[in-house]
Amino acid sequence: MTRKRRIPENHEDSHQKQPRYQENREEKHDEQGEGGEHAGKGEFPVTLVRYLEQMAKEKPTGEMLEIFAEKCLEEVEGQEEHLLHFVDGCLAVEAVFTKSAEAAFEYLKRLQRYKKNQRIQLMYTRSAERVIERLILTMVPFQDEHEEIISAWIDLLIENWNDVISDQACSFLIRAIAKALCGINPQLAANKSIQDALKSLDKKKLPKGWIRQELEKLYLRAFDYNSMQAMLVIQPVSLILQDFAALERRAQTGHVQTFVAKFIEDDKNLLDSFSNRASSRLWEQLIANVDEQIHESLFVGFISDHFKVLATHPTANYPLKTFLSSTKSEEIASEVSTLFLEILPDLIDQNKLWIVSPALKLIANFAELQEDVVKNLRKLFKSSKKENRTHFLPNVVCLNDSEIEEADGKIEFNVEKAKVNGSLILTQLFHFKKNQTLLASLNSLKESTLNSLTESAVGSHVFDGFFASKNIDVSVKIELFEKLNPGKLIKDKYGSRIFEHFWFETELSPEYRENLIKNLFTPLLTSTDKNRFVYILINKVGIREYRENPKRWRQSLDQKIAEGRQGLQLDFSNKGDDKTGNSGGPATSIASKKRKKKNFKRFENKNE
Repeated sequence: MTRKRRIPENHEDSHQKQPRYQENREEKHDEQGEGGEHAGKGEFPVTLVRYLEQMAKEKPTGEMLEIFAEKCLEEVEGQEEHLLHFVDGCLAVEAVFTKSAEAAFEYLKRLQRYKKNQRIQLMYTRSAERVIERLILTMVPFQDEHEEIISAWIDLLIENWNDVISDQACSFLIRAIAKALCGINPQLAANKSIQDALKSLDKKKLPKGWIRQELEKLYLRAFDYNSMQAMLVIQPVSLILQDFAALERRAQTGHVQTFVAKFIEDDKNLLDSFSNRASSRLWEQLIANVDEQIHESLFVGFISDHFKVLATHPTANYPLKTFLSSTKSEEIASEVSTLFLEILPDLIDQNKLWIVSPALKLIANFAELQEDVVKNLRKLFKSSKKENRTHFLPNVVCLNDSEIEEADGKIEFNVEKAKVNGSLILTQLFHFKKNQTLLASLNSLKESTLNSLTESAVGSHVFDGFFASKNIDVSVKIELFEKLNPGKLIKDKYGSRIFEHFWFETELSPEYRENLIKNLFTPLLTSTDKNRFVYILINKVGIREYRENPKRWRQSLDQKIAEGRQGLQLDFSNKGDDKTGNSGGPATSIASKKRKKKNFKRFENKNE
């Protein structure tokens, strides 16, 4: 054991920063514990915090990490709880004691010595709660020696459940403990969604032993129908249960299934819950993480009776869309097809086409349902007769707001009138086996109209589904691509994205890909015409790698195609608007934009 170091007094107090105190989350917590949050807070430990800040800059490894942790624990002895009353203290503790699982465990172990009221108060302040949260996540994967500490925090939360679940700070701690019990470490928790984090874990190593028992305790309390069903409209409660529902794939407690099953019996309450902003987000997660049997019960017992109400409600349509995207049942798809066709004219008249894309995506999985749907869509979009069947695509993409001109069997229309929902409908219709009318309409477009579509922010999405469809021959895709003026396409903001769909989604032969590189991209490497969209495609396609080592490029081609396809699917999932009216996907960050601009300048300089 190393001897405790005496910390020298700092006499230059006038130059020290003023300590930042914890902010109360709610006024009611001021009286929590003995004398409230500020009771016994005392003086800011300037010297100790500055010492920890210096130690945080160290990067010990191996045996030195153990000595480092031991030394820091000695210095904070008796001050563990006091430090967490100050923001600077919290930052210093987090920086030092999250360097190793052992240090995090020892710090939490010492916090257990304090009174319950003191620990409860720490949970109610965001900075202190964050430290506890990070320490717990740092301990992942849990060992048997961690049981007492984790169990104590869970018991403390459950004892004060009705208060803590409504508090935003406490809700973060509850969610972090659930993630940690499911094996999600700080890196996964910080950088990935729960769904992506779970994919990174070993599916065979499910929670067991005391870890499973603690999960059971949390889930049993969180999904207690009688006490929780009225609280789903509270934002922190909804966020807690959203994470729990997403983690159920790994936790496998069965409580999520039971919770949804009980809700189905209460028709009025369920409709209100779907319609509330906070609870509707929860229902998206619940629906996505229950089995097909619950899906059938939910559809028969609730959705089928309220299909139009849900489809046209600005909030309730989100859980319905998740349901349509999640279910695999042909029987449900058949019922949805009937209900969908009944309300489709009203959806178009009211311009409430939120569920059209997921409904068509579901129907696309079953060829026998498609003929009636296409027939009804042709009728709705003024192309039911043989002589006007080629008007189908313009009328759909413009939602019947197009002025079509026809000459010599070729169609022309104003692309500026294209609507987002119209392009999304077409994207799904290209995946139908019954797509002959749509393909005939596409092939009848004048070349100038096709080029206008490629340059349109909305119209360009028409090609997303075309190139991604498995029901369209590769030769047909290549023929259309070559009509689109590829040399101009790759230099355009929207056209370059169309090229990505063609390159990554179409099953092209390696020989065709190589010819495309030689004819389309290689001349541009030495061109004085600098274009950022060309630069992006050069990196994505791997033009330089091909020139340096064609053999290695061919070997890694399948992997690059798979990665590119996954990226396009992610982009597509972020196209929809969220409940705030913002884009569902995050906007490009400022840092990302600066980085791309910097790289582009480097690309320009390299070719000058």
